[in-house]
Amino acid sequence: MDLTMLPALEKRYYPFLNVIVEVLLRLGRVTIRTHAIKDRRFGSTIVALNHFTRFEVALVGKVLYAEKNIIPRYLADSGLFAPGILGRFITSCGALPVNFPNRNTVMASDLAVGGTWVIFPEGSMIKDKKIYEKNTFVVYSYESENPYRPPRTGTAIIAMEAQRYKEELRELFERGEYGRLEEVAGLNHLSTDTLYRQVFEDVRILPVNISYFPRNYPDHAKVERIINSLMPKIDNKLREELVFDGALLTYGVDIDVRFEQPLCVKDFVNHPWLYRLRNVFSGLDQPERDRDTTRRRASKIMQQYMRRIYFSTTVNLNHIASELILQAVRTIGREEMLLPELRHRIFLVLDELARMKGVFIHRALASLKGRIEFLYERKVPLLDQYLAFCALKGLLTQEGEVLRFSPAITSEPDFQQIRLVNPIKVASNEIQPLTQVVEVIKRVLRREPESYRQQLHEALTEFEREAFEQAYATYSEGQRLDKVFIGREHLGRPRLFEGRRLGRGLGVLLIHGITACPGQMAALGAFLAERGHHVYCLRLAGHGTSAQHLRTKSWRNWYNTVKRGYALLRYISERVAVVGQAGGSMLGLLLAAERSEMAGLISVSTSVELRTQLEPLAWILQYFQPYLATRHVDRSFHYAEMPTKSLAEVASLRRQVRRRLPEVRCPTLFLQGRHGFRPGQAETESLFHALPSTRKELRLIADERRTCLLGGEGCEAMYASIAEFLEALEAGSED
Repeated sequence: MDLTMLPALEKRYYPFLNVIVEVLLRLGRVTIRTHAIKDRRFGSTIVALNHFTRFEVALVGKVLYAEKNIIPRYLADSGLFAPGILGRFITSCGALPVNFPNRNTVMASDLAVGGTWVIFPEGSMIKDKKIYEKNTFVVYSYESENPYRPPRTGTAIIAMEAQRYKEELRELFERGEYGRLEEVAGLNHLSTDTLYRQVFEDVRILPVNISYFPRNYPDHAKVERIINSLMPKIDNKLREELVFDGALLTYGVDIDVRFEQPLCVKDFVNHPWLYRLRNVFSGLDQPERDRDTTRRRASKIMQQYMRRIYFSTTVNLNHIASELILQAVRTIGREEMLLPELRHRIFLVLDELARMKGVFIHRALASLKGRIEFLYERKVPLLDQYLAFCALKGLLTQEGEVLRFSPAITSEPDFQQIRLVNPIKVASNEIQPLTQVVEVIKRVLRREPESYRQQLHEALTEFEREAFEQAYATYSEGQRLDKVFIGREHLGRPRLFEGRRLGRGLGVLLIHGITACPGQMAALGAFLAERGHHVYCLRLAGHGTSAQHLRTKSWRNWYNTVKRGYALLRYISERVAVVGQAGGSMLGLLLAAERSEMAGLISVSTSVELRTQLEPLAWILQYFQPYLATRHVDRSFHYAEMPTKSLAEVASLRRQVRRRLPEVRCPTLFLQGRHGFRPGQAETESLFHALPSTRKELRLIADERRTCLLGGEGCEAMYASIAEFLEALEAGSED
């Protein structure tokens, strides 16, 4: 056992080094999230982590220092230890060159007396992330004829040697030979209790997985030009590492550092096959008598910590999209895929993985709220950015909604360049150890689109139902519900009226007004369902609960609800028409501008002009007068007051509608009561003439009350006009 050769650790330098790392990470917009580190004990511990970039040692060192106040030691490339200030500084911060004399013995000795070491068990950087093949762990080999070899067992051997030293120290302690402990291990500075804990604490290997998820995708060519201008004579290997790591740390990345359950080395070691040392001085440096047994034990330990490292990868969007694309090309032979299909299959994979134990999903996708946008959005930034990045690498092309795949996707680039050339292959390689994840992706890829439309519909339905129930429960506490909805939960609940069977006919989306609720449209929904339509009465975000809730929502939140409702119906109907009242009709116009395939729009009591002189001042007024009393003829479905902030949001919505009005091309019916709000009638007529669509109609209905969609007496003419227009739309689609 030899501690005399280990360079001294200058703890005073480490806070300074930690600050440097923290500043660099913040400048690079790097977000680090640790998992389970608080549950882990350190001391006599090897931290074994995967190796994809050069800065992982600094990263883990920062995490251990910040979270546990631990300064670990670690191995580093010998080239960093050239004579000079840098070499001395690195050494004093805990680094040891890989060619250090008697390296393993020195490391094992330090572990035996409570040291913490950071080691990359693969033995080299895994640039292609190919670590698992045919149910076996492999790593790229720079030296052997076979490009891939089994991972090295050095980490396990060092841990076993440290445990052997630990056993000898225990014997000294049990015999009360504290002087020998002081002489051999330098533990004289510890109290007896601390000495007991130190000596009897077994050596552990702590598997750690580091997973990366870029938030933005860099232009590697631009970074390479900068590197070449600064260091034109460096070799290609170093250039690639500087380009990749520099880009990763510059453009923003989420890093998940997951600390798995440790392996206790004693569980893999038994005394009969250990070489018993006769004395501490002469025996500790002797080799094991049974080398074959040692190798077998080391291999078994290696397999265990490799599994724990790579089975705890945090699955992100790039993994799933890459594996779907690669499997589609490689196993099915597909040359293209529609972008909506890719989004839907990604959702299906995530939905299934979320119910599986032992699978870690990136926080952006872990909840239903985080992944539901794949079902209703035409643009999902996380996915769109990744596909654009892959297109930049020549792996695919995108023409509208069609993705066309290049044969380069399945190519095997040079190991030193693969990270810059084929991100799809790298991402796919990373999740191959997660066999259950790969099987889910393969299974989802085999499904026909018609087989999962109902599942997508149900996912959206469940999301809207849960959103309302959570909001209602939240605002029920402390009696914050609007009095209209106390004991009348059904009024605020979104509702689906089923008409014809799945996938047939014209679906109808009903959008209530601002401060109203789905119950306002329920009678119309039942009426249209009786005529054979699937009808969905949605709940705009912030409605059906409390004006306080509405105050937290923007017009974009309302519009997202509308897009989800449209998608919900689209999965069970051939086409979808929209009926909106007042503020709901504005949202319907915005949807018609974005969804060119929309069957038609019925706009009831529409207004895209300012309805009150307070609207331009609402953004300022909200800070002085948070709420304004509402003036509705029928208060049975409306909040008693409207947040001033919501009034400002309505003004913003009007501006959006006016700007996008020229894009509305679907058949449109405007309905306005003759005895309704006089300025509203003029605005509806103005809007009708401004609409570019040639398939439009304006009807003035002699309604007897402004709440003309509630059903009952006075609504017959309005209902008849709506039904007639929908019948015409359906007949036109059949023609």
